[in-house]
Amino acid sequence: MKIFIALFTVIILSNLTACNSSSTDNASTADNLPVTEAQANPSNTAELTLSIMPNYLISDEEVFVYDLTDNNALVKQTRVYPDEQGLTTATLALEQNHIYKIVFNPNNNRSAIRCSLPNGCIETLFSNNEYESIAFGQPINTRLQLAAIVELTGDQALTVDVTTDLVAQLVQSNYVDEVNSNTLKQTQSVLANTLGFLGYNQADQQSDKSSWNYWNMQAFNAALLFENRLIYNNVNDHLGSIFRRLYFTLIDEENLIDEFNQFYIADADLFLQDIILNNSNDNCLTNTNTLAEALLAAQTSTATNCVVVTKEEQYQISRLRAYLLSKNIYPEKGYLPSPYVQETDLVKSKSFLNDFRSILYTFENNDDAYDQVNTTLSDGYELIDGFTNTILVDVFPLFNDVLDTVPLNSNDGSYQLNDLNIVYQDSELEWVLTGQYQDLILDLTIRMNTIQLNATEGNLFTIAANGTITSNELHSTLTDAEFEIKLDPADDIFSGTPDGSGFIAINAQDMAITKQTQEFTGAMTARIELHLVENIGVIETLESASIFGTLFDDDTEHQLSVSMVHPNVNQETSENLIPSGMTATVTYSAAILGLGEPLLTVYMDLDNAQEGLSIDNIDMAAYFEGRLAHFTFAGRTNNFTYQGQNQDGVEWFITLASKETQGYVSLASNEYGTPRVLKDLVGIMFNDGNFISIF
Repeated sequence: MKIFIALFTVIILSNLTACNSSSTDNASTADNLPVTEAQANPSNTAELTLSIMPNYLISDEEVFVYDLTDNNALVKQTRVYPDEQGLTTATLALEQNHIYKIVFNPNNNRSAIRCSLPNGCIETLFSNNEYESIAFGQPINTRLQLAAIVELTGDQALTVDVTTDLVAQLVQSNYVDEVNSNTLKQTQSVLANTLGFLGYNQADQQSDKSSWNYWNMQAFNAALLFENRLIYNNVNDHLGSIFRRLYFTLIDEENLIDEFNQFYIADADLFLQDIILNNSNDNCLTNTNTLAEALLAAQTSTATNCVVVTKEEQYQISRLRAYLLSKNIYPEKGYLPSPYVQETDLVKSKSFLNDFRSILYTFENNDDAYDQVNTTLSDGYELIDGFTNTILVDVFPLFNDVLDTVPLNSNDGSYQLNDLNIVYQDSELEWVLTGQYQDLILDLTIRMNTIQLNATEGNLFTIAANGTITSNELHSTLTDAEFEIKLDPADDIFSGTPDGSGFIAINAQDMAITKQTQEFTGAMTARIELHLVENIGVIETLESASIFGTLFDDDTEHQLSVSMVHPNVNQETSENLIPSGMTATVTYSAAILGLGEPLLTVYMDLDNAQEGLSIDNIDMAAYFEGRLAHFTFAGRTNNFTYQGQNQDGVEWFITLASKETQGYVSLASNEYGTPRVLKDLVGIMFNDGNFISIF
């Protein structure tokens, strides 16, 4: 985009002329116990295979195992030895049908872990309290103690990570009355609903890179270790802060979900964004197909910062990112555990039909509920879409023309740009804009906050904007909105010229949009990539954007979020700022008769988003009253395809065509039912002989 190169040139020429450790607290009960090992009965043992924070560990460390069923007796002490990829395996023989607590690094020793962010991490140096950049895969120091609680009912595997640590903290808090099988499942379930994991008791066992849980878990681990790339000196302090927000919300003392989200959503997205932005690097090694392989490669002289992901995985990551960004809105009363945690697998397998009917009947048979959601989605999207175009399309040409008319180092005073009045103050690097610019009516102040010129690292500029922008019937108010422009250095730093590539980041945490009787207040974040395309030049492409907040329409309050994510922006060749192929979600939350206070995330084609909710073609992640399911439904009751997975781990795939059915209903790799048509009713014949209609 020529505007960004022009902005870069103007500024250059102008300047030439002038992390209290909650995890430790939880382990303290076990740490103070006598260090004596209880002996398991060999005839009643099972093997527990442990993996600790895959991809991260560098040095060996202790692991203690306590039997919570036997008065917290210390029953095992061992060490784990990570391999070159940061993977650990330890197999322990333990007595079956007991509940155990596993504690990694029980003494909370300071140790090194790997930087897992492809674009690098930041470490605070103890010697001078300054920051140091750490490359992908290189060691970075912190204190990291982790715990997990598991019910051992047979040979099984367990991954100990930040998610299991939060579960362990909750289980040993006042959130549950006692530690048993049901309260453990309840706690796993409520955390899975909060974070969006599917199959709460299997979420940390999935290694399939194309799976939703795999990338969600990787992102959550990174998000709780780093804040905007900075490693916490004591990760346990950070985990304690996260835990307290969740705990107080769950015991109904105070809803702190918003603070909880601020601790992880942006950093989880940053990790996944790093994966995608570095995936198209021409120097990627073909064998860096997993995070572990990429981290290993980063320790060699042929290192790259790439994690190679297939197109299918790129698409899955884009869907996950859009979903994570949408979770900036949430049910006002927080999340609940699944109501089916104490049920048998067969009963769980039947329950998804009831949940689907609750959603379908609400929208198909309740006109008021359908109109409530459909109108809000379509009208809200139209409002947000207008604001997005104003910010992404109109504002940057404005910045460029203002800087061209009144460059840095100009004399203080008033200037005119056609019908736009500009008052400039050089000591403050501030431009006050009033009047009309093209189709915009402005009362806006812009200030240049940062100018960093660096031949080897590129140039960085940040601009703050405060005021109002009116376009047609749309009135937008910005408060301390920040626009960050980063331009890459020249390939030849001694004689080359920058090509204008880089990125623009937008962070508007306090904005308002009004149009007639509608008002939306909330926040916006976005990133635009400026990337070089052969035979075209530098083009600008929206990499991701998220707008979320509260929509007031005729005095009715709704929570609304719109997210857009490009699956692989570096391979985009279209010159449209928002090209086709973006993964987009519109998320809605408000009280709805029949669903309580749901959180409905609808995946939409941007071209059809203004049409609202289609009952004939649903692609949705739906949470309501402890239920969480991702499903697609295409067709009508006499000809359809319906597939999905829910939080209890139930998976289904059902098709009906010409009265012929195919598919399955399964849980934990066991099939519990098959679709059938009986007397013109399509349903599931379950293993116990019960037939349940889908509709």
